[in-house]
Amino acid sequence: MDLKKNSFKKNRRNVYKVDANKKSDNFINIFKADKEKNYEKENFFDKINLSFLYKYKKLFLSVISSFLIMFIIIYGGINLYSYITKSDNFLLTEIDISGESYLTEQEIIDMAGLKKNTNLLQYKINEIEARLLSSEWIQHVKITRILPSAFKIEIVERKPIFIIINNNELYYLDNKAQYIAKIQKDKFIGLPVLYINNATINEINLLPDFINELETTKFPYALNEISWVNISQLYGFELFIESSNLTLQIDTVNYEENIKNLTSVIEDLKKRKEISKVRKIRAAFNKVMIIKE
Repeated sequence: MDLKKNSFKKNRRNVYKVDANKKSDNFINIFKADKEKNYEKENFFDKINLSFLYKYKKLFLSVISSFLIMFIIIYGGINLYSYITKSDNFLLTEIDISGESYLTEQEIIDMAGLKKNTNLLQYKINEIEARLLSSEWIQHVKITRILPSAFKIEIVERKPIFIIINNNELYYLDNKAQYIAKIQKDKFIGLPVLYINNATINEINLLPDFINELETTKFPYALNEISWVNISQLYGFELFIESSNLTLQIDTVNYEENIKNLTSVIEDLKKRKEISKVRKIRAAFNKVMIIKE
């Protein structure tokens, strides 16, 4: 009996120990499994982040380096511009102007906004051009900056051909019969006065070509010798030469041929020294009529 009891107890202890070990192993294994799962999850995201960084590493570096280079260029450019626009090495000492006739050199310099002994590089050429072109007298302008100390300004002025009376005030007109500017007393140019009160629009539109024809042919009188020009339906282009007390009438129809015929007759009268006796010459319909004293 004693032996059996002892053996039974022994077996029970053994069973208990085996069960206890199994439970503890299961507990440990479960804990390890959870820990390994968490570790695997962490490693998974880390791997994603690292792979993303590795993949776009060069792109990030190139973007960052580009921003750095741009910053250096902009910052350096600002400092360089500030230095050269304040440097005494680029002082404006010479302004060469060509093409002016009505306007003076000083008027052009003042309009351009240029001042000598100031930094040449502080001026913007497009701004200078805009200021000069705002003048009613300047048609075209070309500006060249010549380092280290000069500006070259080439202008084309609008050429006044006539004087016109408008509301009891005198204005200059160009060869297209367009207004230029009001006449100033201290800068008067002797030009023929234009009268167009009795003219139609079509006749006025012929004026630029008519003037060009007078200037390009061998017309015996220059524009500054003509006292006035009147345009009308009845007489066409009527010109008065005050120095000779002579009136010339040129019909608007086929005026080119009329000018040539009129020129031939005047040259012939001058050769025969009879022009002083003539008071009016009319050229129309390919014919020339002379009216003497």
